[in-house]
Amino acid sequence: MRTRFRITLTLALLTTLALPTWAMTEAQAANNLMYLTGARNEALFCQQFGGKAMEALITWETKNKETFEKSTKTIEDFAVKSKKVSKEEAKVVPIGLMARLQQRDDSELAPKRTRVTCSKYAESLTLYEAKLAR
Repeated sequence: MRTRFRITLTLALLTTLALPTWAMTEAQAANNLMYLTGARNEALFCQQFGGKAMEALITWETKNKETFEKSTKTIEDFAVKSKKVSKEEAKVVPIGLMARLQQRDDSELAPKRTRVTCSKYAESLTLYEAKLAR
């Protein structure tokens, strides 16, 4: 190997190891919880038509559990940093956010769901997963 290439490679590796991973922003965390809320609501709607929406949801949630836990923690941390709530009160902030997201889903998305939507539920989960911030 050329010396210059070795130095460049070494610096690149050291830089990668030395830098912390990018933190998730509160907006990204909120979006992740929005996708979770949407996926849950869609699965509940589709349950009336049979199929395997709930099974798919459970598998998807399990697969992305760490992302949702990180999202919840990011929202809690943001609430504490804003100094509007205590650390204990911050634990319910993600729940309140998801309640607001639920209301929005009920008013804006739920009326548009149909049996056809349910036939494409697996595709919806794939789309949601692609949009998750890690």
